[in-house]
Amino acid sequence: MEFDVIDPRRAPRRRQRRRLLPMAAAVLAVGTIACSSSDNSGTPAGPRANHDHWHAAYAISICGIEQPFLTDVQPDTLGIHTHGDGIIHVHPFVDTVAGDGANLGAFLQQVGAVLADSKLSLPDGTTLEEGHDSCGDQRGQLVVAAWHDASAADDGKAPDEIRTKNLTDLRLRDGEAITIAFQPSGGAIPGPSDAAARVQLVTDVLPSTASS
Repeated sequence: MEFDVIDPRRAPRRRQRRRLLPMAAAVLAVGTIACSSSDNSGTPAGPRANHDHWHAAYAISICGIEQPFLTDVQPDTLGIHTHGDGIIHVHPFVDTVAGDGANLGAFLQQVGAVLADSKLSLPDGTTLEEGHDSCGDQRGQLVVAAWHDASAADDGKAPDEIRTKNLTDLRLRDGEAITIAFQPSGGAIPGPSDAAARVQLVTDVLPSTASS
């Protein structure tokens, strides 16, 4: 399958506000990277089951086009879900999705998406696979990027973490921005649009119960 490559100068207006920094192809050759701009806070201690309530903005980008927000496909019995608002809501009900278990894979399972290191399948039937699909005439690569502060993504700063392997193991953090991208290797990874505003506008910060 071939997808068009979007020229940032002709992208939707909200994306023109983002200044994207080029990323060397050598960076993508490393599976998991802590970039020099890391906040040096290390691995987050939480979230703790039935205690913490975190939020992270996310986007799925296909050849430079941000996709519609995903929605839950099942009742939330674990405590990691979305309201279709472009936010990952993280307030674990059980220990299995607390701490290390509060990762990107837990969220994707809740919304019916399947992500492997070389293939992404979305609930609408869209499937993207390295070595098979492309962006224009360039082969596509799956990559996950995270900015520990969502405002850094809005400002066009380099991601704090970039993964091309073990994509679903990305730990979720409070107030961060995450992009799952299928794009030409070595390309600049776009942050979620209006990431900081999404996080700041979240209002459901009170304790929640299962299936809520």
